Amino acid sequence: SASDIFLFLEIKMSPFGWHDCPISVRTQVENFTGQLTALLADNLVGIYLHGSLAMACFNPQRSDLDLLVITHTRIPASIKRQLAELHLSASNAPHPIEISYLPHSALVPWRYPPPFDVHYSEAWRAQTEQALQDALWPPADELPRHDPDLAAHVTITKARGICLVGAPIAQIFPDVPKADYLASILGDIRDAFDSILDKLVY
Repeated sequence: SASDIFLFLEIKMSPFGWHDCPISVRTQVENFTGQLTALLADNLVGIYLHGSLAMACFNPQRSDLDLLVITHTRIPASIKRQLAELHLSASNAPHPIEISYLPHSALVPWRYPPPFDVHYSEAWRAQTEQALQDALWPPADELPRHDPDLAAHVTITKARGICLVGAPIAQIFPDVPKADYLASILGDIRDAFDSILDKLVY
């Protein structure tokens, strides 16, 4: 009946949060975080969920899984390579993953834009696959890069994030100055002008 179809569509399109998400989402996140925990071992401080799944607006048809990983020290080159291989296998299975890794010293003392150790999203898939063709990648002396978006990610994690593994959020994440948070968002808006016709939803 029409009412049954409407109910089906309403359920299918309803957004989810971490505590009521489909089993496929929870299984993917738990399997991935379990592998990260084993790989990073004693260097792991914590793994934190932010973004749509943490804020109960996850759409299984189009949302990605947003994660921040905090470590005690920078990640060795050999582990970075294993992380790259893990990202390629775990992302898009079934949902895309966007993830950044930061040593705790990148957060405290806070500076903008903050440095990061490793980043992956589906936009980096081809680049990551190409990099893995080089047996010497990544170099042991690779310098940290900086990402203005992290000011927004840290702010949201502090306000609405979920600790999946490790130390509590309040213990790890600093308060981001409002000016840095706004600069991060405004930078995203400026970038959107260049891609709005291709990424209307974003």
